[in-house]
Amino acid sequence: MLRRHLVIVAAVAIAVGVVSAVVWQMARPAPGIEKKAIGSWRETDSDEAYQLTIAPDIFENDKGRYTVSYPRSFLQPHPAGLSGDEIHIWGENGDDVVWVVKYKAANDTLIVTRKVTGERHGLRRVSD
Repeated sequence: MLRRHLVIVAAVAIAVGVVSAVVWQMARPAPGIEKKAIGSWRETDSDEAYQLTIAPDIFENDKGRYTVSYPRSFLQPHPAGLSGDEIHIWGENGDDVVWVVKYKAANDTLIVTRKVTGERHGLRRVSD
């Protein structure tokens, strides 16, 4: 009888351990945009195929700051910052968000959306 109870307790403990491990793996966040978006990306859905480059701000990257080059909108690089799971590219006024960048881990792509008009573009990685 005691042996039977020990076997049941052991089986339950193993099952709980397996379920806990699976739930923990599923709950772990995927690598975030803060690292994955760094690099060069090319538009896949426009004839112009503009290239967007996201680089860490060497002075403030620990605060989630970036420098972004995107000739579709800017002749010079612009500042950007991490906001949750997005990177917000600011305009010339510094606090006006011009583009919102989202990372899609499933296919290693970016989606950029113009804040004011909703214009969207998909980009694929060119280099890290």
